[in-house]
Amino acid sequence: MQALDCPLVVCSNTSPLALPETQRAAEQLRVLAERAARRGLRIGLEALAWGRHVNKWRQAWDIVQRANHPYLGLFVDSFHTASLGDSPEGIAEVGAKLFFVQMADAPLMGLNVIDWAWHHHNFPGQGQFDVVGFFEQCMRAGYR
Repeated sequence: MQALDCPLVVCSNTSPLALPETQRAAEQLRVLAERAARRGLRIGLEALAWGRHVNKWRQAWDIVQRANHPYLGLFVDSFHTASLGDSPEGIAEVGAKLFFVQMADAPLMGLNVIDWAWHHHNFPGQGQFDVVGFFEQCMRAGYR
């Protein structure tokens, strides 16, 4: 991260070898956040829509809360949330632990989520997702 001048990184695992162990994930992310803190970097967990065991933002938020480290926060993405029919309600309660927000839109389609994401991402407002409602939740969390 330092070599790439990348101050924030991490998303959910997509590997078939990933384990469905929430507490282990929290413990490992806490160790990673501690290493990042020593370098002045922050770690954020994002739930990819095609994540193996963590694919919804509330699952990622649960892990972040369990890890309980000031240099670990949550990343959210409007595409990953909306493509699974997940509600952004509650993101506002994340507060200062909301480290990064990605805004994307898409037309409503019956594709698998990876093909949908890779080939039909739109700018916010150019698709059919409720990006305004998603963004409002993020702003209410204090994200700027």
